[in-house]
Amino acid sequence: MAGEKIYKKPVSVLLMSAFILPGMGQFVNGQMFKGVIFLMGTFGPLIALVTHIILFFTRNFNMIWDSFNDVPATVTPPSISIPLVIGLVIAFLFFYLYGMIDAYIVAHKKMQKNNQPLL
Repeated sequence: MAGEKIYKKPVSVLLMSAFILPGMGQFVNGQMFKGVIFLMGTFGPLIALVTHIILFFTRNFNMIWDSFNDVPATVTPPSISIPLVIGLVIAFLFFYLYGMIDAYIVAHKKMQKNNQPLL
């Protein structure tokens, strides 16, 4: 068995690392490309969602502020795109949860391959 690595990472470490930082479970498993995909897939929709919500509130604040200065009300109030928000939340949850599940499954398979007990 020269040159063969024995898998010694407990599953609890993988689940906690994937819980704290999405994609970290894949990095610990040695799947760098998959880890980058899960990391970007989780933070991309999250950043887009936060940006969309912040823009919505800043536009509403400007509209309310302008109403105190007797600016004509010809501007329509900004609206939040509910389908966009729902889609971004679903994408975030998919990558976040599937990243944890995938890290556990890969670690479980590697431990079974090496006949090691789950910790």
